[in-house]
Amino acid sequence: MWQHATIIHLLTFQKMTLQEKRLIANIEAQELPKFKTQLKETLGFEPDLEILWETFAGTDEYPFSRLTGVLFRDLNLGLKEVAKDQLGKEALQAAITRIKIENTTDSDATQYSLTDKELYLKVQLAGSTLKSPTPAQFRTWLEKNL
Repeated sequence: MWQHATIIHLLTFQKMTLQEKRLIANIEAQELPKFKTQLKETLGFEPDLEILWETFAGTDEYPFSRLTGVLFRDLNLGLKEVAKDQLGKEALQAAITRIKIENTTDSDATQYSLTDKELYLKVQLAGSTLKSPTPAQFRTWLEKNL
């Protein structure tokens, strides 16, 4: 458990509930390695991946399950569509070295950007609604920005 705390800012980690810490530890041990493998297969390389865990503090388990069950899947499917040919793979390899994911409770605050080789996704995984791009929406947005 403390091994995972080194990945998370210690102060943020201390503000989280035990349930949240366990969910993060499980995701880091079980789901992140699978997702990173999928990204490597899709892109031909493994980008750095940063999840802003502090944005999940004070929520229930739904944002965590939506992260792994919806966002990881949809992000990978959208990237697969872009990387379906060599031209797409080369464009992604030239444009992305890092993926950063942030959660929000405000659907109006969601955003996506691609700057300085960082793909930044601010999505609403918390709350009663989910606001994150579908694979087709993500593909369309990304292709316009490559």
